[in-house]
Amino acid sequence: MRSFFINVLEHYIPASQGNFTDHPIADLLRNSFRKSIKDIIEESDKYIFKGSAGQSRWVACPWVAILDVLVTKSTQDGYYPVYIFREDMTGFYLTLNQGVTRVKQEIKKGYRNVLKKRADSLRTQINYDAQLFSSENIDLRKGKNTKSHLPGDYEAGNIISKFYSFANVPQEDELVRDLKLMLSIYSELVATKNLTSTAQEEKDVVEEINNSERTPTQKQRLIDARLGQGKFRKSVVSIEKSCRITGTSDIAFLIASHIKPWSKSNDTEKLDGNNGLLLSPHVDKLFDKGFISFSDNGEVLIKDEAKDIFKNWNLQETNVGSFNKKQQEYLAYHRKQYRF
Repeated sequence: MRSFFINVLEHYIPASQGNFTDHPIADLLRNSFRKSIKDIIEESDKYIFKGSAGQSRWVACPWVAILDVLVTKSTQDGYYPVYIFREDMTGFYLTLNQGVTRVKQEIKKGYRNVLKKRADSLRTQINYDAQLFSSENIDLRKGKNTKSHLPGDYEAGNIISKFYSFANVPQEDELVRDLKLMLSIYSELVATKNLTSTAQEEKDVVEEINNSERTPTQKQRLIDARLGQGKFRKSVVSIEKSCRITGTSDIAFLIASHIKPWSKSNDTEKLDGNNGLLLSPHVDKLFDKGFISFSDNGEVLIKDEAKDIFKNWNLQETNVGSFNKKQQEYLAYHRKQYRF
């Protein structure tokens, strides 16, 4: 792994002054580098490994990211460990950082402030050695002539990080140790977030919606949808009549739960009744966190780690009935998102 870092630090700037297509440094970041990281990590099948030197042209700060599929499958949203190189190639960071694209689309003006606030919040939910990983701002040395917004976005999204200087790249064992420690912190954060109360999640989402540039009417419609009220809940009730698992039909005791997660849905999908199920609160918790899902024909799918609690709650694995075609499309996303 050390040799890959040095190779990028030494050769990226000269490479970026030439042709991008099929360049070996770009291929190194997209393929060889991320594969070398994957080989180091235990339970690597729970992660997606992505690296980039750009798409049609060189990026200012190349990166290699490690994504837990329970959080995100795209570097555009969620949070994840990522190696990011400084633009001047004087070093690189191992940083627990955030996806930018989705929050930028949602919030627009002031999105970096949202990233910083999220970073502050996420930082309070992890335990880390402050002597090893810093909460201070990272500095990607954006050049005066660099037009890309990404270096500044990465800096705003940083949660914790460690800097490695080109002049003193550590030996392999230290790099591996740091990566495994970062992944341990990441795993704990994923587990913590999966247990975060629905009330707190809704509070955070409502705050972000109110900070966006939507009209007051658009904001209220989305807030109502997130809180299970308004158009979304009515649309779900017109399709679903009871909790598929418990059979409870009194809608006062049921949650209108999004099938395709709220955070992954566009504004239309957030309000689409086909993207919803009426679920009892404890069933909603299992479904929303990806511990259970459904096949198109109504088979209940349960993760191994949730089977005991499923039985303890006296929930039945009987077929819950088929879903309509639009629901099936959303369920396909849910199954893929949570690796069923």
